[in-house]
Amino acid sequence: MSLFVPSKLTVREMAIIALLIAIEVILSRFLSIQTPIVRIGFGFLPIVIIAVMYGPVYAGIAGAMADFLGAMLFPIGPFFPGFTITAFLIGVVYGFLLHKREANVIRSLIRVGIAAFIVTVLLQLGLDTLWISIITGSEYSAWLPLRAVRTAFMLPIQIIVISLVLASKQLFPLLSDKTDVEKRSFASPGFYNNDADKAEVDVSDEAESVVESVGESDNSVVIEPEDDEK
Repeated sequence: MSLFVPSKLTVREMAIIALLIAIEVILSRFLSIQTPIVRIGFGFLPIVIIAVMYGPVYAGIAGAMADFLGAMLFPIGPFFPGFTITAFLIGVVYGFLLHKREANVIRSLIRVGIAAFIVTVLLQLGLDTLWISIITGSEYSAWLPLRAVRTAFMLPIQIIVISLVLASKQLFPLLSDKTDVEKRSFASPGFYNNDADKAEVDVSDEAESVVESVGESDNSVVIEPEDDEK
């Protein structure tokens, strides 16, 4: 299945996405950390989880829906569709770079760093600042210094937090609607934690195939009655 042609979701998967959207709204609107310098939020985490599990399309849609619902239910200011576009693009970026995780830890960290840079610098600093300047009618450059401070805080925070989430051995298998063997593909970093994990899954697959082959051979055996005549 292509990265931008998503597979059909099950009812359980749709419920998980809806739950994560609700969590995103709560984290963004109510549970941000306000410091004297900058406001730090963790609303990106549910979108990251959706991106890792379901890819860029569903992550983008979820991000846009979360922004729209948050603006409608708990408005902070006037609704502006530009921020919804940014939220959609953020989900797409996370999904494109994090959905197919690398088995190599270094390459995985590089992907996380690139995703966090694009989101915090290009989209939240660059694009969102443009939307703010349009709404307020002020100069674009007037908002950059203050928002650049927020970006300087959020970039390393996103890299650290996302890396920790991807390193979780329980989160993604718990949310996955797959078999036990398929759930191992959600182990992080990458599809397998290490060669031992991969070997364990290979052994499980081999054992299952042996059992199936034995079952087929048993069904194919024809037992002929013994001849009483000698």
